[in-house]
Amino acid sequence: MGSLLLAVLAVGVLIIVHEAGHFLAARWSGMRVSRFSIGFGPPLAKFERGETVYQIGVLPLGGFVQIDGMSPNDGTDPTHPASYLNRPFHQRFAAILAGPAANYLLAFLLLVVASLAFRSETLPPVEVLQVQDGSPAAEAGLKEGDLILGVGGVPFEAVGDLLKTTGSSEGRPLALDVQRGGVKQVVEVTPRRDGDGPYRVGVAFGGSVVRALPGLPFTDALSLAGRDLYAWSAEFIRTLSALVDIKNLQGPLGIVSGLADNIQRAGAGALPFIARISVILGIANLLPIPGLDGSRLLFLLVGVVRRKPVPPRLEAGIHAVGVILLLLLLVVISINDVLREVP
Repeated sequence: MGSLLLAVLAVGVLIIVHEAGHFLAARWSGMRVSRFSIGFGPPLAKFERGETVYQIGVLPLGGFVQIDGMSPNDGTDPTHPASYLNRPFHQRFAAILAGPAANYLLAFLLLVVASLAFRSETLPPVEVLQVQDGSPAAEAGLKEGDLILGVGGVPFEAVGDLLKTTGSSEGRPLALDVQRGGVKQVVEVTPRRDGDGPYRVGVAFGGSVVRALPGLPFTDALSLAGRDLYAWSAEFIRTLSALVDIKNLQGPLGIVSGLADNIQRAGAGALPFIARISVILGIANLLPIPGLDGSRLLFLLVGVVRRKPVPPRLEAGIHAVGVILLLLLLVVISINDVLREVP
């Protein structure tokens, strides 16, 4: 229960940081922010400070910042200098981009802290935590709880060896040494990849033994954090095609569940996992999907190219439809998250 609560709080912090990025950039640009909400729908709790209402919504599926003038139907004065529509292009662009940027900054800081103070390595055996439907692992018969000891009779020296082995397989079959219920057996699995992405077998895995390591020098921690951010972003872009299949998506419930497991196993060593979620939240919001930050940035750029803005009511209508569809998608994904937990 403690790890679950910490996971919920961690995801909440990621959402708050994202919305705080929008909020601070808008305020620094002279815009008026009338509402800062964590969650959607009617407020469970709220208070007002200055010209902004801060609230927690009944649906914990994200958050939003309401900037005056961003929606033509928000009841604010469209001629007021603090209105979103009356601010220069670069300020509007910065206010939208600041949310994802805040997630990247937080991820960078978490990775640096983890490298300085909370480095650890997970020792074999590799425990299968989840098997992706339709994956090579599922087709080969791997199950949750299986222990992967090595490949071809050669034991793993580190949990990460599984990724190295599958990544360098070039699609050749691998004879995994597996222990299930105390019985050792060999399971042949053929890694696959999506597009130009790395070869994978389709399992989430971890280890039961975690060993602390000395912290890295500060400059090395900065360098490693930068490399991780780049690698995770590139991996997300490479695997976008796989996200079209709803079975490969995780909603808030799945994310919290996976994070809780990671916290329970690694404690403070879960910081890189939290950082990775923050990166995914940031880059996913940059996709040009109506209702997301990337779509708003796209409309701003279209306005620059056309030398006149997209009609506000048209843009607002497109975003409104996008938000509704995204919320419905989140509900469906959340149902899938629940079904995955059902034996």
